[in-house]
Order: sequence, then C-alpha cells, then structure tokens
Amino acid sequence: MRVDGVPAGPYAGLDQITRAYAERPPSDTMSCVSDVRDGDHDVVRFAWDAGGGGTLHVTWRDGAVADLTVTFDA
Repeated sequence: MRVDGVPAGPYAGLDQITRAYAERPPSDTMSCVSDVRDGDHDVVRFAWDAGGGGTLHVTWRDGAVADLTVTFDA
C-alpha cells in the first residue's frame, strides 16, 4: 500500500498495513463518493466526514487486493 499526500508508507503486506493502522488509526470516518471499475481496477473517490478527501486506486487479482494506492487531496 502506497500513500500519497501524507508522510506514511509504503507498506508491504497485510502485517505492515495492520501494524500501521494499529499505531496510527484514522481519526475520522469516510464515505464513498464514487466507484469506477475498469476490469481488475477500481478508482474510488472518498470524502472524510470532517472535510477533505482523496482517491483509492485498487487493483484486484483472484478476488484479493493486489495493489492499493491512497492519494489524499491537497
């Protein structure tokens, strides 16, 4: 998982992602604004409930997440 727009990551594998969220959990909730699928790739726009937002770029392989990039709006 790569993160753009904040000083975090990259994280390789579920163990590193789980540890990162345990050490610095999100302080807000988010809502999905839109989701566009193109084959094995989703582009999900999200909005933080307190303001701001970003985009999740998800690549799927065999029903599992193969690649994830989170980009926060400036």
